[in-house]
Amino acid sequence: MTEEKKGTFIETWTEGKTGFLKFSNPKKKNALSMELCEDLISSLIEFEKKGILLAILRAGKNDSVWSSGLDITEFEKNLAIRQSSLPAETEAAQDKNINSGISKHGYKRDGTTIEQSKCGSHISKKNLAASNVNEASGIIARQIYDPLDAGQPLPRLLAAIENYPGIVAAEIHGSAWGGAAELVAACDLAAADNTASFAITPAKIGLPYSEKGLLRFISRIGLPMAKRLFYTASQISAKEAKEAGFIHWLIDSDSFDELDSLVREQILPIANLSPVIIKTLKKQFRLLSSAPLPKSINREFELLRAKAFASGEFQKGIEAFLNRHKKRIDKPSA
Repeated sequence: MTEEKKGTFIETWTEGKTGFLKFSNPKKKNALSMELCEDLISSLIEFEKKGILLAILRAGKNDSVWSSGLDITEFEKNLAIRQSSLPAETEAAQDKNINSGISKHGYKRDGTTIEQSKCGSHISKKNLAASNVNEASGIIARQIYDPLDAGQPLPRLLAAIENYPGIVAAEIHGSAWGGAAELVAACDLAAADNTASFAITPAKIGLPYSEKGLLRFISRIGLPMAKRLFYTASQISAKEAKEAGFIHWLIDSDSFDELDSLVREQILPIANLSPVIIKTLKKQFRLLSSAPLPKSINREFELLRAKAFASGEFQKGIEAFLNRHKKRIDKPSA
């Protein structure tokens, strides 16, 4: 075993052609902070340079939470930065544009029209100028911190996993919530023990989910189970995840050591297979599962997310979460 790195939030090492990436921030339940995501991206780049064919993503043996998802405590700072960067004299004009360009629009799914809910008139999709859509979406983007924007650390990490030339597998001991569940969905393979559970919770904090994120879950577990996860925002057990195809192996045990033995028996042998074929298969699967959607669908996705952001529910959801978080921290010990 070669020790590669022991940083603040992750540890990495290699065993032959296999690389290990271990979350190392149990005090924050291995939350996917910006720094942790950036460290994982950098480590994957280093693994690729070293010719690592298989990367294993795991938490610590004594961690009860594999990862709690995005570090929502970072949202407060980023929301404040985004708001403070707006010129005060333009906010009223921007709000007017948002309301006229987005908030008054309802949507008809007949493929031909967008219905204005207030006046009942119809606007042809062909006549809905792309510049107006882009302008409205751009205003929202400047006003609202969007953690699912393609340039943010978590989406970049998910893309790095999917574009990694070798296999990335998740070894899950403990629960995976929110963005951590999507992290599992982005991995090529996943194994878990009975301590694992999964939940995806944008509906709890008012965060409109991204097109790529929804497609990851639909591709992994199908539309019916994806609807269940997103609509209910409730967790599923490791057994349910296995039945849905979200994870590929499940060991009937709570033991980290037994899970690790399973991973070494079932997944690590991949590192000894043909690198050319494994890398070719990885790219072929990626190409087959990432066919682009029509531009009209992408445009409607942008409008729907922009409208949801304009409602203010995301800001309210974050404030409510942070207030609960602060109360837990301030609560005196028994």
